[in-house]
Amino acid sequence: MCTPVFAQDKVTIEADNVETPKESVFHAKGNVKIFQGNKTMLADEIFYFKDQNKIHAINNVRLTEDDTFIDCDEMLYDTEKQSGEFTNAKAFMPPYHFINASQIDRLNTYTYQMKDAVYTTCNGKVPDWSFKSSSANLILGGYLSAWHTTGRVKEVPVVYTPYFLYPVKTERETGFLVPDFGFSGNMGPFIQPKFFWNIDVDQDATFTALLPSGKTPLYGVEHRYLPNTSSSMYSYVEYTKEEKLHPDNNSSGDYTIDEKPGRYFVYNNTNLQITENLSILAQIDNVSDYEYLDDYLKFSMLDDYENSTDVFHTKLMLNYGMKYADFSLNYLDTMEYNVGGSYVKEHTYSAPQLTLRKTITKFPVYFTYLAQHDNVRYTRYIYNYSSEAKNAAEYRYDRDHLKVKFYKPFDLYIATFTPSLSLMQTRWYNLSDNLNIPADHDVSSFASVNAGDDSYSRRIYSQRHTLKFNEIYKEYSPFRHSIYNTIEYLQTPYVNHKYIPDNIADDLIDVEREYIYTLNNYFLAEKWSVSLKNSLRHNLRDEDKTSDGRDYYLTDLTINTNPVAFHIKHEYNKDKRTDDFLSSSIRLKFNPFYIRAAYSFDKDEYNGEDNNTSAELAFVYSTNRYDLSYTRSISGMNTAATTANLDERADTLEFTYKKDCWSFGISYIRETDPANVDMKDGNEVEHTILFHIALKGLSNPKTGFRNTNTTYFDEDDTDDEI
Repeated sequence: MCTPVFAQDKVTIEADNVETPKESVFHAKGNVKIFQGNKTMLADEIFYFKDQNKIHAINNVRLTEDDTFIDCDEMLYDTEKQSGEFTNAKAFMPPYHFINASQIDRLNTYTYQMKDAVYTTCNGKVPDWSFKSSSANLILGGYLSAWHTTGRVKEVPVVYTPYFLYPVKTERETGFLVPDFGFSGNMGPFIQPKFFWNIDVDQDATFTALLPSGKTPLYGVEHRYLPNTSSSMYSYVEYTKEEKLHPDNNSSGDYTIDEKPGRYFVYNNTNLQITENLSILAQIDNVSDYEYLDDYLKFSMLDDYENSTDVFHTKLMLNYGMKYADFSLNYLDTMEYNVGGSYVKEHTYSAPQLTLRKTITKFPVYFTYLAQHDNVRYTRYIYNYSSEAKNAAEYRYDRDHLKVKFYKPFDLYIATFTPSLSLMQTRWYNLSDNLNIPADHDVSSFASVNAGDDSYSRRIYSQRHTLKFNEIYKEYSPFRHSIYNTIEYLQTPYVNHKYIPDNIADDLIDVEREYIYTLNNYFLAEKWSVSLKNSLRHNLRDEDKTSDGRDYYLTDLTINTNPVAFHIKHEYNKDKRTDDFLSSSIRLKFNPFYIRAAYSFDKDEYNGEDNNTSAELAFVYSTNRYDLSYTRSISGMNTAATTANLDERADTLEFTYKKDCWSFGISYIRETDPANVDMKDGNEVEHTILFHIALKGLSNPKTGFRNTNTTYFDEDDTDDEI
């Protein structure tokens, strides 16, 4: 049994047998344990030279300090300098780094020198991957720099580099990430190296370069900044010198088709709180051309990008909040592509846009107001590929808009009645010569269009009255059933909007005169829930002769269980007996299998900028060791809800093999775009193969900053209530 035999100078020795052959020399054998501060040493045999502050340990030696340990055959250690030499050593350094070396020299608590070193993040006698170097220097919490290094799979060398830098950190790690590589039908073989830069505790960046054999390189940078809990900044930029042939205006103003060098993608989502009342918001989603995302999005580092349309926005806002008004100075840019038989590019700028808005509820009657000025510039370029006909248009105008909404909820004991009235006054002036002036149209004192020589104004109102009945419910033993009934009346008079532009929110006001009855049913149980919403919309319009129908039925059903989830939203035009909108999805999860199917159709989007019909089917098999998935997405343009004419297709097959210290993934993507009208010759079907290798400690940076989904502010939105 071990007993303490010596305690001097903060060094304690325990062993089965201890001798003192010389003064200040202690010889211990058998289950030797040495304690010094937060360090523990184990060995079969040791010599402790007290006057020299040195320990010589032999056989089955282990030095442990915090979460770091070194095993070796022999150790010479200086207890005062906390340095030492370790022969035939194996070391572990947090968070997950394993090192073998013929010799490790510890210079101090944080600095090591090694010979014939092998380092990896895989535990085991023969690691799945490792790097072997003739010599290396290591700074704990920093980097391992090595010379004459070979990368190995098992024990087989696969790559050589004369110098190598490897992060050995417990926090975010600056350094190179494992590159992606693969093959694309349009680019040929490619490799995509990445570098992560830990700038500071509140920001970092990732740099990437897509290096294809058949195209110009693409460079990208991702920057994340989190200065405080109420502010964040996320920026992502890509650029390539590749030339793109597409119609555009040249410097002289002529409309031509040119080979334009330089393609880019800019994405930003920023919210900076300067003071309690002052903030800056930036939301940028911009591309150089309509095919950029089709060509490069699959290689992007922007994982959660969700814009599947051909509409791109830039919005910069300087906001100042006050008690009775929130002021905004804005820059708006909306760019829209529509490419079919013709190439159409539209730009709408509002620079500047000035707004005052607030919702005030401290008075007997609540109200929301919006006062807005816009300086609008609109451009449109059209090129017909078959006839080569060209058309360019541009106009400008100023617009002042005032909107006030009055409302007041009344508690009727069994229901809440909320009447509301919105009054709007809009004036367009400083019109370009190519803009037409609408004709006068007087409906009433509160609804009219009045035209002058070089300006015109519109006055209009809208009323909406809602009666929402309180919850009716009943508790059953397995579930709760709740019912809500809502009756609404909407009315907006018809005013002739011919020649009024439709560029800014509330430019065009749709006529409304209808009743809406909605019945909501909710079923809630411990392991399942059901939400069923049924609405009947009855149109009373007589003055608008273009009305598509009088009666519409809306059904919105959501079922959540384990393992099935289902959702369907359907709008049916009773008079025309057509589906105006249909969206449905089903998800089945039976571990390790996951299946999802979805379909959507929107009649209002027919002949719009995007496909109005789409469907997706996904199969996923996921275990601790393997991930296998197949996804098929199809889309097209239809006049009715059908699966016909879905000619734009994308098939994605992905396989990932996962282990504790590494993973390997391969993706195959097959894309078909029959609507491609690019002037260059190109494949209608594009094949892409992507390979991804993740090594623990060398792949994904351990950053705490992630991008948030962009939500563009609606001009009708209001800020804080009073």
